[in-house]
Amino acid sequence: MQQPEVKLYDLYDIWYQPLLSQGWFVAVLSFFGCVLVGLLIWIITKKIYKQKQILPWERALSALTTLQDQKYMNTQKSKEFYSQLSLILKEYLHERYTIALLDKTDQELLEFFQNDEVLKTFSAELEQVLQGATRVKFAQKLAALETMKQDLATCSSLVEKTRPTPPS
Repeated sequence: MQQPEVKLYDLYDIWYQPLLSQGWFVAVLSFFGCVLVGLLIWIITKKIYKQKQILPWERALSALTTLQDQKYMNTQKSKEFYSQLSLILKEYLHERYTIALLDKTDQELLEFFQNDEVLKTFSAELEQVLQGATRVKFAQKLAALETMKQDLATCSSLVEKTRPTPPS
């Protein structure tokens, strides 16, 4: 009787294939990469949308409150105070009425208010504030603390008066 022939084979090590060269791993990695990019875009869009929801009059009132709380409320820093005050006012009017006012001087802003039919009612209050601002900013005069507080209150009341009434 013949014995079955026994064949001997060499022993081989386990063959290692790197993960990056395997198709399934590249597909899973690409999927998670796309999810991560989509998540980042969503977060950035949400943050920008949240910032734009603040209404112009709310932003102006909070900026005026911040200006009142800062250290500009002294006679030595009156120039910085009036610069910030006129900038807040111009930004508010620009956002509220979509009028290009940021590049106008205080005098041009006052002339614009006097020529506009809708805003003409506020020109007297604005004239008082802007003339005081011009004297302080360019004539190097120091403003009294009471005048600064009064001008800040005038700007706050101007923002409150131009705020639209919510529909009933």
